[in-house]
Amino acid sequence: MSIYLTDQLVWHGASTTVGPVRARNEDALYAGSRIFVVADGIGGRPGGQAAAQVAVRTVINATADRLASPENLRSAVQLAHRAVRRDGVDDGRGCTLTVLGITPGFATIAHVGDSRCSMIRGEHLLHRTTDHTMLTDHPGVSKRSPAGRAMAGTLTRYIGQAITDVEIDEHCWPFAVRDRLVLTSDGVHDQLSTKALIETATGGSCEQAAIAMVSAALHSGTSDNATAIVVEIA
Repeated sequence: MSIYLTDQLVWHGASTTVGPVRARNEDALYAGSRIFVVADGIGGRPGGQAAAQVAVRTVINATADRLASPENLRSAVQLAHRAVRRDGVDDGRGCTLTVLGITPGFATIAHVGDSRCSMIRGEHLLHRTTDHTMLTDHPGVSKRSPAGRAMAGTLTRYIGQAITDVEIDEHCWPFAVRDRLVLTSDGVHDQLSTKALIETATGGSCEQAAIAMVSAALHSGTSDNATAIVVEIA
């Protein structure tokens, strides 16, 4: 799909799947004209699916007819956190939330959790978000070790956490024509090498690329829900 943002053409595509193991898809996504969102309900908790859906719906409503500025995205994510807290106060529900906003010449991210936004420029992949996990806080631990795998799956910051306001990472940067911006849940990026992520995310149209990323994650053995959004500025 494509839309015009002033004099710039924004192409995007999205794909999601429940995967081979889970009973339901706890990922939620939104791909609009200038706002793109991925949320991943925390597995093993009641209401993870509902939390992701509430978070995405709140961001959509909060950003309608508003500039995708850092201030507006931060406010939308904070509102999503409060909405999930309000709806899930009795069951501890929560989710990750990564929001990408496009304005003329700039991309902005507001982010909590371990879903990701990456940028592919030419043959290079740059991470635009940091995972809020115990493993990130202990960089000396190998992700391949039993302790590392457990740490990688333990969030230190998420939407719905039992705090009044959640700390939100923000990043705004100028983009170049033909940059591809990729939002993924961990069911995708935990399964794909950097090389595989670049190859699938840049193959064909944005819609074809999103489908290819999710398919590659499935073929690589993911047991999780898998979601990808691919955005390109023409």
